[in-house]
Amino acid sequence: MQAAGGIEQQGKRVDCVLIYPPWTVLYGRAFLTNCLPPLGLLTIAACLEREGYSVRIIDVNAERIDSDELRERLQEYQPRYVGLTVLSSMVVSSHCIAKLVKEVVPDCTIALGGVHPELYPELMLRNSAVDLVIRGDGERPMIDLVSGKAWSEVPGASYRTQDLKVVHNPIGPLLTDLDCLPMPAYHMVDFKNYFPSASSYRNLPAMNIIATRGCPGKCTFCNSANTGLRGRSAQNVFEQIKHLHDSYGIRQIQFFDDTFTANKKMVLELCELMAQAKLNITFSCYARGDCFNEKMAAALKSAGCHQVMIGIETGSDKLAKLMGKPIKKENYKTVVDMAHRHGIEVRAGFIIGHQEETLETMHETLNFAMELDVDYFQLSLLTPYPGTQLYRQALAEKRLVHQEFKYYGQSRVLLKLNHLSEEEVLAFERYSFRKFYIRPQVAWRMIKRLRNLRQLKDLTNALFILVLNRFKSEKPKWTDWDDAEEEDQYDLILKGSDVQASLVPPRLTWEVRESKSIMKRPKSTSLRV
Repeated sequence: MQAAGGIEQQGKRVDCVLIYPPWTVLYGRAFLTNCLPPLGLLTIAACLEREGYSVRIIDVNAERIDSDELRERLQEYQPRYVGLTVLSSMVVSSHCIAKLVKEVVPDCTIALGGVHPELYPELMLRNSAVDLVIRGDGERPMIDLVSGKAWSEVPGASYRTQDLKVVHNPIGPLLTDLDCLPMPAYHMVDFKNYFPSASSYRNLPAMNIIATRGCPGKCTFCNSANTGLRGRSAQNVFEQIKHLHDSYGIRQIQFFDDTFTANKKMVLELCELMAQAKLNITFSCYARGDCFNEKMAAALKSAGCHQVMIGIETGSDKLAKLMGKPIKKENYKTVVDMAHRHGIEVRAGFIIGHQEETLETMHETLNFAMELDVDYFQLSLLTPYPGTQLYRQALAEKRLVHQEFKYYGQSRVLLKLNHLSEEEVLAFERYSFRKFYIRPQVAWRMIKRLRNLRQLKDLTNALFILVLNRFKSEKPKWTDWDDAEEEDQYDLILKGSDVQASLVPPRLTWEVRESKSIMKRPKSTSLRV
């Protein structure tokens, strides 16, 4: 095993550099969608550091660095291993970064992980700069990889043989005891580069936390659907919050769990710990319309919760069923009223652009949002992300407008709709923001919540974007990655029938993570990582 502080003792090379690629498609709306540390990479970094390896994190997205600066960092670090986490919209930039890494450090081993590579390991391995793809949880595989184990012994690894065939190792045992993971390596990133979304915070500085992995929901548009729920203990989560408060002065927590309130026992215990500690921290979290009650609302408020984000999705009962989220409207009315009675804001998420969407159903959605009198109206365009049931269906029905994943950022209509054109959907999106937000009661409510000039500035900028459709943020210098095309990144032709079979029908995320496809997973475990 490498000694702690490897780079200082060796004087030359960092053991592992973890890179978060840029969200090039989101730069215009960036501050609305927030920019917070990639907790997955920070957790892997902490695991590697605990094992004694030297680690660095390069957050290309948050730091807005270009290819020249990235090249300088890599020349300085000379990493033995590089890991990149890849979302679908990051595919092209990730491939470009992998090639850049190989140019600078030819003997470096490059591994890709995340939701997109685990769906398409064969495709990602057509880029000769990519050595491995890691499927499933990344902590144990990255430790094994950096320790020098043979690739054949790394759980969840997919890689090429010398004759260009793809080998898929079985995914390792499911990590059920998340308390065994160390504190995310917050010390490896500069907090000045991060900020919460404009409408989601009460205090600053803010930081994100994930208390659970997976989601019990069955939404057709979500990668987390059917992935099962794994959680940390309330005490473990509280210790992380206290660490952020005591060490970094954090006063706002953003819980990014898909459905924070699904683990009711943990939430109530955590709220009790936070209320007793009186840390003067506020927080926001995600909730479902069927995972919320009076007891929880009271507990959340007592602990400092000022906002819940509820994915309502649509005002149409028909579309709600088609989306796999048939929660009754009465449930949402009860939840919103309950939250408001306890002084908790409601930020409601809605989606338009389903293949069966009509002008009438879009108006149903907008009218329902105004009827509920939610505090913040968040509207997105339905995006058929790879790994979802929606994507598989759209591909089978030939509804996809295109498969250029770098544009999969909820800013384009990517489905061919039965009753509406793209122009009609985009026009309604602009109309709905104006209709909802340009109302006296909404403006007055926002003014009453203002606590400082920063909040006033953020909300003003948000109105410019949502209501006036004007973007004020400067585009980072990512031309090298923006202009690149995905197909140009593939310079290998792999052998084996599984390569083409992997694409039709496309894999679902829950199938991969539970090993319904590719390779079988051993039994669950609480193995210490």
